[in-house]
Amino acid sequence: ELFGVPRHGGRLPFFPTQPGWISGVYQTGVRSLVDDITDTHSDKTRESWGQGVANIASGFFGGMGGCAMIGQTMINVRESGARTRLSTLLAGVFLLVLVLALGDIVGMIPMAALVAIMIMVSVGTIDWHSVHPRTLKLMPVSETIVMAVTIIATLATSNLAIGVVLGAVSYTHLT
Repeated sequence: ELFGVPRHGGRLPFFPTQPGWISGVYQTGVRSLVDDITDTHSDKTRESWGQGVANIASGFFGGMGGCAMIGQTMINVRESGARTRLSTLLAGVFLLVLVLALGDIVGMIPMAALVAIMIMVSVGTIDWHSVHPRTLKLMPVSETIVMAVTIIATLATSNLAIGVVLGAVSYTHLT
């Protein structure tokens, strides 16, 4: 038993708030990355409140909550040069048109092509300079440990959410 919740088969049942916490951490990471790329500062508290209210509202309409998408954000910011919130709105409207009006055509795109695009976006997202041994020597040891914990946990479990949570937990214990 943990916090009054009984264990089932040795595992804790799924907490309904878990996706909210994970998406909040993920959203903050995406926002920080965009801030670094664009040399701007965002109000992460405001972003989190907006995301939370929107996720709650979507539930009333039968929708699923969500958070920022690193792939769409990187394409929008790095590849397209977007710098304002209008770019995010236009990307969402474009996606809505693709799904509603062109769904049958989009369904004909081979999954391998979509995977290749996502791999290229992922490779382009990595700041390769940050993992260079010379850079790692200059960074605080605590930050290097958090990065290593996040990467190792994600690869070991094949679950990004677990990697992000363990990275966040290690960050809170090391700082």
